[in-house]
Parts: sequence; C-alpha cells; structure tokens
Amino acid sequence: NSEGFQLYPNPANATITIEGSKGDNIVIYDFSAKPVLSESILTDNTTADINVLKCGVYFVKVGDVVKKLIVE
Repeated sequence: NSEGFQLYPNPANATITIEGSKGDNIVIYDFSAKPVLSESILTDNTTADINVLKCGVYFVKVGDVVKKLIVE
C-alpha cells in the first residue's frame, strides 16, 4: 500500500529513504514532469542515491501517490 509511504530526509542532498512501499517502483520527476530517476523498491526500507540530481524541487511518485522532494 503506497498511500502510507514515508520519504525522508526532506530537504535532502545525497540520499533519500522510502519506507512502507515494498514491491512498488519509485520514479522521481523534475519540475517539468520529466522522469529523472527510477528504481524498484525491494524492501520496506529502501535508500535511493540522489547525488545525480541538481538542487531544486522534484516529485517522488510511488504507486499512485506523489510527494514533493526538495534537493539542496
């Protein structure tokens, strides 16, 4: 159930942790809705490397739920 997924830290600068969404995919979109990072979530507590992202506002989609992420 992706509705209850947790995303932290936010703001972030190197990695983010996603909890509570095992079996889903995470897709990170930039402000223009272009996907910039995608990976499968294999455990209940997954860490994603976001070092490749520039500073700014992004949107993290897990299942049907989207949350805002700020990268510093």
